Amino acid sequence: MNTSRELKQLRADLDLLIVLAKQLTPSREVSLAFTKLQEGKMHVGNTIFETEDYKVYVNSNDPSNKIIDAYHVDSEIIAMQTPNDWSPDHVERVKILRRELSAMLVRIKSIGDELTLLPSQLFARDFLLTSYIKMRECQNWFGMELARIRESSITK
Repeated sequence: MNTSRELKQLRADLDLLIVLAKQLTPSREVSLAFTKLQEGKMHVGNTIFETEDYKVYVNSNDPSNKIIDAYHVDSEIIAMQTPNDWSPDHVERVKILRRELSAMLVRIKSIGDELTLLPSQLFARDFLLTSYIKMRECQNWFGMELARIRESSITK
């Protein structure tokens, strides 16, 4: 397994989940899940940064220019496609996102098992674990969204 490539693919796939989550009907639970997705992506990025001599945002600390760097996935890495069963129904979308997160959690465990680190890269495993926790929390918030919908339909 090429862990560097897997990490970059995971980050690209999280980008897609963030785009899909923006299409959900707004609620407190969806907003919190969205934040956890962003945090998970951030920590995958930190894992990449710690495992490679890789500078993502080279202009971010240089106030002498107006350049705002964008994150670019390597051209050979193809981002996950929108799920074939993506539905206009909010409940179905939440369930699809929970399913996709379950698959990502398995992938993170696999990457963690394969991650070989130098002593100078030990924080990488911590960042990967934090990403796992954030995505698990996201999945839980989507579960709370389903509970909120169920409760609101019962009280009607």
